[in-house]
Amino acid sequence: MRQSNALRKGQEIKGLQVKSQDYRAKRREVIDIIYSLKKLVNLPRIEVKIASEREAASPLGLGFTGDICAIIVNGELEGDQLYAVVLHEIVHTAFKFKGHVDTCPLMAPRLRDFDRSKYLAAFLTYAN
Repeated sequence: MRQSNALRKGQEIKGLQVKSQDYRAKRREVIDIIYSLKKLVNLPRIEVKIASEREAASPLGLGFTGDICAIIVNGELEGDQLYAVVLHEIVHTAFKFKGHVDTCPLMAPRLRDFDRSKYLAAFLTYAN
């Protein structure tokens, strides 16, 4: 039986409010990224939540792990930024990677140089 996740739409999570209209707008895009990664590596079930109204000091994404991995991504992200944050959070949640690595383009505390090929190469390094 599938366990329910404690993260539900409308629940406040570390100052980020999850709103259904933002959830629906970005959810498909994030899930497509996850499915493309599942073709390359074995990933656990990942639950996706989309947050909105981000404070300036809050993170772009949050990852939680347990029986079900959950990724909360800022609804304002687009394109390569969204791709980078999803991969970054999957490394934290699915591979249980703690902390950050300043020299890694994907796992640095602040993402920069939004180049999908660099991010994918780094992701595959953590996956293996």
